[in-house]
Amino acid sequence: MILRVRPEARSDILEAARWYEEQQAGMGEALVAEVDAVLHRIERGPLRFRVAYRSLRIALSHRFPYAVYFLPEGDDIVIFGVLHQRRDRRLLGQRIDE
Repeated sequence: MILRVRPEARSDILEAARWYEEQQAGMGEALVAEVDAVLHRIERGPLRFRVAYRSLRIALSHRFPYAVYFLPEGDDIVIFGVLHQRRDRRLLGQRIDE
């Protein structure tokens, strides 16, 4: 399977990493490493994650309060968002419809 990270999801990651880095040096890099680990878990078994919003599946970070929302599509896995778990998931609806 090919992992495709949409531009909006990349922006989510960069925005969160910047915020964490401002809080404490090195934490932004730690967040990026954690998201990377979540993406590897998704690649290894995308269907083991539950459907959380519309048809999007969700994979949770272990270290940070973030969730990766994705959709398996044929041979691809499309990452639609990487959001703080307290953020409104309805934001993803706009991304799905695009």
